Amino acid sequence: MFDENMIAAQIKNVIMTAESEDTISMQIGQAMMFLQGSGMSPEQIAEIIGKVEAYLQTLDVEGNEQAQKNLDAVLAKIAEIKNA
Repeated sequence: MFDENMIAAQIKNVIMTAESEDTISMQIGQAMMFLQGSGMSPEQIAEIIGKVEAYLQTLDVEGNEQAQKNLDAVLAKIAEIKNA
C-alpha cells in the first residue's frame, strides 16, 4: 500500500527535476487516478492528499525558479482536485 510519505517523495522528485509545469500537472493527474483506483475510500484519499499538500507547502525550492513554478503548479492542481 502506498502512503503519503512515498507519494510526497515522488512528487518532490518530480518538482525538483521536471522541466515544465505541464509535466507536473499531468503526473499529478496520473497519481490521482492511481489513488482512486487503489481501492481506498474517498476519505482515505482525501487524508493522503491533505498530508501531501501540507508537506509540499513546507518544501524549500528557494533559488530554483523552475522548481518554484513546478511547486506552484502542483499546489494549484491539488487545490483543484480538492475542490472538485
